[in-house]
Amino acid sequence: MASRGTSRMQLYIICGLLTAGALGRIGYKTLVLGFSLLPGRDQPVWLVEAQVDFRAEGGPVKVLLSIPKQSPGYKILEESAAAVGYGYMIETSEGYRRAVWSARDVKGKQTLFYRVQVYDARGADVYEPGPAPPTPEIPTFESRLQPAARSLLQQATERSSDVLTFTSQILQMLNREISSDAVKILLSDKEYAKAPMRLAMDLLATKGIASRIARGVQLQDGKRRQPLEDLLDVYTKNGWTLFDPTTGQRGLPPKFVLWQQGGESLLDVEGGTRSSLSISVIRNVLPEKDLLQARTRSAQWGLGAFSIYNLPVSEQNIIKKLLLVPLGALIIVLMRNVVGLTTSGTFMPVLIALAFMETKLLTGIVVFVVILVVGLMIRSHLSKLNLLLVPRISAGVIVVILVMTSMSILSYRVGLPAGMSVTFFPMIIIAWTIERMSITAEESGSLEAIKQVASSLFTAVLIYLAISNRYAEHLTFAFPEVTLIFLSAVLLLGTYTGYRLLELRRFDPLARQP
Repeated sequence: MASRGTSRMQLYIICGLLTAGALGRIGYKTLVLGFSLLPGRDQPVWLVEAQVDFRAEGGPVKVLLSIPKQSPGYKILEESAAAVGYGYMIETSEGYRRAVWSARDVKGKQTLFYRVQVYDARGADVYEPGPAPPTPEIPTFESRLQPAARSLLQQATERSSDVLTFTSQILQMLNREISSDAVKILLSDKEYAKAPMRLAMDLLATKGIASRIARGVQLQDGKRRQPLEDLLDVYTKNGWTLFDPTTGQRGLPPKFVLWQQGGESLLDVEGGTRSSLSISVIRNVLPEKDLLQARTRSAQWGLGAFSIYNLPVSEQNIIKKLLLVPLGALIIVLMRNVVGLTTSGTFMPVLIALAFMETKLLTGIVVFVVILVVGLMIRSHLSKLNLLLVPRISAGVIVVILVMTSMSILSYRVGLPAGMSVTFFPMIIIAWTIERMSITAEESGSLEAIKQVASSLFTAVLIYLAISNRYAEHLTFAFPEVTLIFLSAVLLLGTYTGYRLLELRRFDPLARQP
């Protein structure tokens, strides 16, 4: 008994220290660093990360990447670069900025990072005035393309009144679902087929209109490893005007940051091959009284070098979801040890709830039930073959994959995009759930198997409602220390040996006796 009391006291001390440490750090970040406990109270800050991948040939390497200078509506808060063993500098020439990495002798696969934090400048939506570009050279079309180009230019001229409307007409005609014969002829050229915007620029140059390609990134939280989006920048006597090359609409898209306007090439790699550039975006927050960079400096944060904010953006998006799992684990412990629900598998409800985050709740429940019913029907036929356990489960996994694939194809064909999200469900867990349900039905009856699955689904819904809450997502990501509080609660619940709530019904008749 003394040993048990000692271990119980040690557990209480550990839980108390974990909770006190978590609360102390949360209090420090809230009171000193200006973190907000509520989402939406701080100014949004977008962290945009450019990842350059290439293979070095062995020898001197020099990498030049065009980087943003300014963007209408947004200002740069901070920028940095990361690359082990490389020198780094920023070159500015004729108003354009380029990040430059250099190394003397490298070989093999290389990865470089450039990160920039931007924030809403609240009304700073005016372009920086620049010098007028030279008059563009008139391009020479091939003889077979000249009649089509003249026809297209004539149509756009008749339907426009100035340079801006002329440009809009050109872009709309090039992107119509049912193209005219002139457009089909022009796009039959291999170069124009690969880059329709180059065709638009050549058509504009024929009329003496200067244009250039502008590139940028859409500020969408959770965006991972996407290419930059291209826009068409057209010059008039009033300055440069941006166009969406696919719709012909004028102006910047909403929540769009310009990365490059004209200038040299986007990415140059000397001494390397197979280069590529990808962009990731994540939304953070900026306290009004403080800067985001102050929250990630080791001098102010302590352990700042191990901060989540220092990870690559693509990894931050993954960790944002992983930090919600401890909350789901706490709910499972409460439902099993305190309430008394019996779930099919210990952590299956957490994985199903994470799938619901991608599919939405109602769609996810329908998809889950359909997969389960079809899987059980096929499993009942497999049981008649007297297979061993491992082959039977492996066959179940294959069946689940086939069912999920069939549902995705069928949903696409009938025009139900929500059904295509079936691929987010954990196939191994579902296959094991089907196997457990079949065994439970054989040993304890179908009613008991249905109860377990219903309890699992009910628990998954509760977890989904908890982790999909924006307050929970904000707290777990901005204050990852809160997971220590979840850990303490789970440890304390692990010592609970009292009656479960659902078991109290068994003793209700005794309580009613005089």
